[in-house]
Amino acid sequence: RKAGTPSVDTLYRALKQLDPYHPAIGAVESVNVNVFTTANVFIPAPSLDLVMVENYVQNLTQNAHRGSAMDPGSDGTFSGWPLTWEPVVNCPGVWLNQDRKDLTTAQKALQLYSMSWLSAILANLPSQLHFRLFPFDERSKHSVLYEEIMLQVGRYGKVVRAAQGFLLAPPSGAVEPWIEAEDAATPGPCRQCAALWRREVEDAPTSFCALVAVVNTQNATATQTFRLRG
Repeated sequence: RKAGTPSVDTLYRALKQLDPYHPAIGAVESVNVNVFTTANVFIPAPSLDLVMVENYVQNLTQNAHRGSAMDPGSDGTFSGWPLTWEPVVNCPGVWLNQDRKDLTTAQKALQLYSMSWLSAILANLPSQLHFRLFPFDERSKHSVLYEEIMLQVGRYGKVVRAAQGFLLAPPSGAVEPWIEAEDAATPGPCRQCAALWRREVEDAPTSFCALVAVVNTQNATATQTFRLRG
């Protein structure tokens, strides 16, 4: 701003004049993604239609923060104001765990599957984007790993597609129930993170129909008690 150069919203308007039919999408490494889609003190007008978050971590615990005052950070921060209804696509890193010695190839692939669900659970961000290089170099020591990862990407997409009626349901206008782990008051990232999405049933208005998803971030078998609240 001191230099007087045009702000990034100038480029956005130029792109929209060339092609008003497709969304302008950009990737950022910040939780303040709302500054790109609304006018603010930094940019006088919107500069993106949809933001992708470059959410690159090495393990699940690093993204298991609830976003509360006592546990700020990803992924939970994206669920709070002013991002409550902000359209965001999660981009979890797939390469940071490729050289970990404590995980098998199958476990590394499952990490990505769990990272995808973790953003849906903690931030209500079911949409995922993954970068893949084509074609694979069969001589690479990681070629088998990335094939396994792509299988888990497809698995997540298949499950989410079947459950999109829950995950993408519009606001109901009612106070929704939630699910809470027994150790929810423990400081720090959640160990077993869970979320509940309720869906109204037209033919049975008094029934309770919900999708529940749980991610264990500890890379070890665990037992946890959950309570239905609300």
